[in-house]
Amino acid sequence: MCLPETGQSPFESNPPSDILERSRVLIDLGMVKSNLKKIRHYLGAGVGVLPVVKSDAYGHGMIRVSQALSREVPEGVAVMSPGEGMTLRQAGIKGRIILMSGFLPGEWESVISSRLTPVLHHPDQVASIPKQEGSRRVPVHLKFDTGMGRLGFLPEQVHELVNLLKDRPDIMVEGIMTHFASGEDLDATVEAWRKLSYPILELEREKLLPERFVIHAGNSSAILSGGWKNHLAGMPPDLIERASIWVRPGLLLYGFEGENVSNQLGVTGCMEVESRLLSVRSLPSGTGISYGSTIHLKESTTVGVAGMGYSDGLPRLLSNRGWAYSQGRVLPFLGRVCMDMVMLDLGKTGTHRIGDWVTVLGNGKTGAMTAGDVAGISGTIPYEILCLLGRRSPRLYRENSTTETSIDEDP
Repeated sequence: MCLPETGQSPFESNPPSDILERSRVLIDLGMVKSNLKKIRHYLGAGVGVLPVVKSDAYGHGMIRVSQALSREVPEGVAVMSPGEGMTLRQAGIKGRIILMSGFLPGEWESVISSRLTPVLHHPDQVASIPKQEGSRRVPVHLKFDTGMGRLGFLPEQVHELVNLLKDRPDIMVEGIMTHFASGEDLDATVEAWRKLSYPILELEREKLLPERFVIHAGNSSAILSGGWKNHLAGMPPDLIERASIWVRPGLLLYGFEGENVSNQLGVTGCMEVESRLLSVRSLPSGTGISYGSTIHLKESTTVGVAGMGYSDGLPRLLSNRGWAYSQGRVLPFLGRVCMDMVMLDLGKTGTHRIGDWVTVLGNGKTGAMTAGDVAGISGTIPYEILCLLGRRSPRLYRENSTTETSIDEDP
């Protein structure tokens, strides 16, 4: 999506927020829905999709993304904590909300009152759930650690889990899950599925699985590598028939490739980040730029100062290495990225003026840096870049990619 650099932007609210802001994050919710359709088409019929909207939907805005997808995902959405789940309920989200990290002591009442579905990953969680009155049953998902070493029952702990669940008819096992440590590695995911097979078989043998239940494991990398597919070993055919397979796309939903695998789906980035020029002036040859004067101009250069820095999520590691994009040109960063600003090489001549917007992070359709570019320069992953975008930059939303609609600002 290439935005006009002057005139009315399809993302601007009324009155325009750019009068007050130095940077802004433009998010195309229509593209989020388009990416979801591409994921479903790639997976084929019968595979469920549970969008991951934790961490404020990777910087895209948890509430607005969940609202946009509410009719598209009967499976629900996945968040991290009860606080995130309660925020979505208060915003009017009515579908299933799965708590990926479960709950801590003292949080159970919030889980129940907000109708959240907890992931159980530790024996103490099971024991701490108050017994429900009458015929009420609490749906839960059970997480098993198949190699991540983070959250989850070890497969061999299934017997302890069985003993806890046997006397709890008020707890309904709605789903079984794991998280792949190496989703991009097909051999590693197949091995993880093999480890998951044992506790599933034991739960079935003890009659703790309902007639219909869900198994979900695949993240974005596993979707692209094929590791999401059901590689459960030794499952009876009737048990396989009762299980629905879901995947949990996060990064892929927002238009970025999984780690170390190629983009086979043609998804498109849903976010662009722009900053305004606070200053445009010509500086002579030999001028040192920014803290420490790590670069000196080799010739007379028009230098722009963009109103965005590391407090807005622009890594300092981009100093002298990153770039902005405007008027069909790459504008290299000059010197160190500051807390609130970064200097740009606008060339010897140009038409940039104070107040113009330049693209600091693009969606892959122009020559602007993408989250992947920033991650590569910074020695990290796109997840981190997206999640660390500062909240000082307002999120402006476009609901429909095909029409010039008015966009609301993030509440």
